[in-house]
Amino acid sequence: QSQWDRFFDQGQPGMAEMPFIPANGNHDLFVAQYFGQLALPNDEINFPVRYGDIFIGSMTDFFPSAQSKVLGEFRDYMDQMFTENSDATWKFLVNHRPFYSASTRHGSSVDLQGAWLPIVDKHEIDLVFNGHDHNYERSKPIRAGEVAAGGTIYTVIAGVGAPLYDNGQQWWTEISEKVPSYAILRVTASQIDFTAYRLDGTTLDQMTIDR
Repeated sequence: QSQWDRFFDQGQPGMAEMPFIPANGNHDLFVAQYFGQLALPNDEINFPVRYGDIFIGSMTDFFPSAQSKVLGEFRDYMDQMFTENSDATWKFLVNHRPFYSASTRHGSSVDLQGAWLPIVDKHEIDLVFNGHDHNYERSKPIRAGEVAAGGTIYTVIAGVGAPLYDNGQQWWTEISEKVPSYAILRVTASQIDFTAYRLDGTTLDQMTIDR
């Protein structure tokens, strides 16, 4: 509970002014503090958020008692969510474990690649936001397991407040760095301006996606 208290205390200025959309991960472990302090829709672990022309699907990829749910029932619900919001201009997916990670600690989640990537490709999701590996990494655009113009871009933006993991380079990696970071997106009907920053305020990464 002391960690939650510290989290809310430090996050309060921002949380007072903007929505907070979490994705349950392996450190949350489905404990009472997570569900008792966050009022979330749906089943509280997989839920849709529609904001104008932006659709965000928040998904759980870790289920302690039955991981088969992640690869079956949860996968099917993700497909349903994005089908029901197929008219959204921009589609984002938020989940904890990375699809593509060159970190030497955890690396890519092969089970999610097999079960979830076909759904990501089917709905042409624009951006995926992941954690788990405590570093920064952005992929090249990927579709059907290959670098492809207009494909999905996968990001790992993690490590703030936690020990950092060694980063790496793989065929999918556009940029990676062993550093605490955060990203700000400015989204319009025709463009996403994505900038990632180190904690000292210097720019770590920048890209623009045009529709």
